[in-house]
Amino acid sequence: MESKRLVLTSTVVLSLLVLGGCSISNKKNSSTGSSTEKVTSTYYQNMSKADKKNTQFKFTLSQDETKDNTADPVYMVSMKVTNKTNKTIKFHKDKFIFDSPEKKIISSGDGILSVLPGKSKTIDQMFDDVPEQGTLGDGVIEYLNSSNKLAYSQFDNNVATSANLKNNDGTIHAPGDPVQ
Repeated sequence: MESKRLVLTSTVVLSLLVLGGCSISNKKNSSTGSSTEKVTSTYYQNMSKADKKNTQFKFTLSQDETKDNTADPVYMVSMKVTNKTNKTIKFHKDKFIFDSPEKKIISSGDGILSVLPGKSKTIDQMFDDVPEQGTLGDGVIEYLNSSNKLAYSQFDNNVATSANLKNNDGTIHAPGDPVQ
């Protein structure tokens, strides 16, 4: 009889401790304000036009002195992407295209580039062997296809940005908007 009472009392005390511990744990989590909010992750081509407008691209030109530059200079292009959305943006590193009248250049690199909300990432030497003529504005830098124009290849002081995408009437063409 005494042993049954001891087992029953132990079970009740243990149950109360477990329940009390869960309750305290939940109160701590709610009082710290910790968020279990999940950040959405999406590929650039699947983003809305509004989110594409909040993604900025900056391309920087550097002359490649390791190449034969006697006839025309040869350049490398690096990219910085800034994510001003509330989503993590993903890109396939080998799906960027430098499309100039002279030739189409596919980005060097492999794997996935992920840019967290409010952050920037840079890919150095994203495009190699870019001819000088390709940097004068007759080309476009795209991601995956022509529906995802990132910047025209008109480098001003060795920089081209997504802000240089303009419509025929001179207004700024943001990424994701159709060119008029």
